[in-house]
Amino acid sequence: MTTTDIIVLILTSSVISSLLTGLITWIVRKYDYKREYYHEIIKKRLASYDLIENFISGFVWVVGDVSTGKKYYRCLVDKDTYVHLLIKDLANAIKFSIWVDKGSQKLLHKFNDFMFNYNQYIFNDNLAEDELIEHAIQAYEVVHKLKTDLNNSILKDIQNLHHIKFKNLLE
Repeated sequence: MTTTDIIVLILTSSVISSLLTGLITWIVRKYDYKREYYHEIIKKRLASYDLIENFISGFVWVVGDVSTGKKYYRCLVDKDTYVHLLIKDLANAIKFSIWVDKGSQKLLHKFNDFMFNYNQYIFNDNLAEDELIEHAIQAYEVVHKLKTDLNNSILKDIQNLHHIKFKNLLE
């Protein structure tokens, strides 16, 4: 082997080595980009579920009516809680609901419809507290079902949170 052959061999192996290194680096970066992309989507989905959880937590305090013993959610009688916790939390949950599955989105909109209709009672200053409690008692089963359905929908979706299927978000 001549000196020229050795130099050509060294240069050829250097070029091939550089090309392979570049190709491997490109493949790794492409994989890292995709992984980071999905990581960001999962973070957004988790943040959205946190907002929904904040909203649902407003329906924790269940009270029994003294005269009838029937249950109602206290937040449906207390105007400050209704406004500050429920309306604002629901608005935030709906605002970022693009990141949750369609079933949860539909349930959030059903909650919104319910609260839109319930506004006529909570913001009616002519209603006495016992009348407002009666409306809250009548609404208990509807709200309880919506709350349970939303919880179940979230739990179902969170089990597959790492399997990002845009089809489930868009349907």
